[in-house]
Amino acid sequence: MLAVDGLTVTETVSAHMAKERKSKMPFLNRWNYETQEYDPYGVPDNWNVKSYSDDMDEIVNCPHCGKKVTFGSCYTSREIHTPNGFGYAVCENCYNIERAIENRWRNK
Repeated sequence: MLAVDGLTVTETVSAHMAKERKSKMPFLNRWNYETQEYDPYGVPDNWNVKSYSDDMDEIVNCPHCGKKVTFGSCYTSREIHTPNGFGYAVCENCYNIERAIENRWRNK
């Protein structure tokens, strides 16, 4: 069980953040291949990160590098997910890095 700031990954960290920190930042999970569990992952409040959009021309930030890209040009992250397991939109370069990390882990 991963403990971060007195919380464990199994607790509803997003509810705690909303109640305690009043942050606008969405709660993100980042898959840790070594522990096979999610780690809490944050982005700056002024980044627009999305896992879904009706507008393919909407400008979003890649949650890895912060690069501004259109939602329609993004890839679904293999590592950064919503609390329900849906991948966030990431830029092509970061997606390729995620795939390389995953492939290295699978080929161990």
